Formats: sequence, C-alpha cells, structure tokens
Amino acid sequence: MEKIEPFLMYSGQAAILVSAVWVMVRGRTMAGAFLLLGFLLIFQYGHVAPNLPESTGSCWATGKSYYECLPIWYRTSAHLGQLGLFIVAFGVFQFGRSSAHNK
Repeated sequence: MEKIEPFLMYSGQAAILVSAVWVMVRGRTMAGAFLLLGFLLIFQYGHVAPNLPESTGSCWATGKSYYECLPIWYRTSAHLGQLGLFIVAFGVFQFGRSSAHNK
C-alpha cells in the first residue's frame, strides 16, 4: 500500500489540475482560475506538512501552545491551504453561476 499511496496522491492532483484547466479552456475562465488557484494552495500544504521539524518538543515543554511552537513557514502554509478551500468553494460557486443560463 505504501507504493500505491504516492501514485494515488499525485495522479489525483494531476487529474484536479487538468480538470481545472479544462474548465478554463471550455470558456469558464474565472471559475477555472479560482479552482486552479485554490487547488494549488491546498497542494502546497500537502507538500509542506510532512516536513514539520521535529525540534518543537522543547518549545512545547515550556508550556507554549502547539500553534506557537510551529515555525512561521509552517503556519503560513497551513493558512494558505485553508484559504485555498474557500477559493475552491468560490470557484465552484462561479462555475454553478455560469452554468445556470445553460438550463
């Protein structure tokens, strides 16, 4: 299963990127751009998260919160990933709005 997991992750990411570009090519540029931007923000967190430094234990021992002990680059990446979820939601909204006249 360990060998299949990276394949599934990267093939899923590729499928999402291709579908977002396809939405843009088919004429729904704004919706596709929001989807693409949102997915890229989410993807970057998936590549940063596994690289959390292991040196935060001494910080936690001083009584600081989990969040305070995380490096700034990790916190920034996490917040960008969270922002990406909202941008994807807005892209889906734009896609639905642009499809409403095609009934």
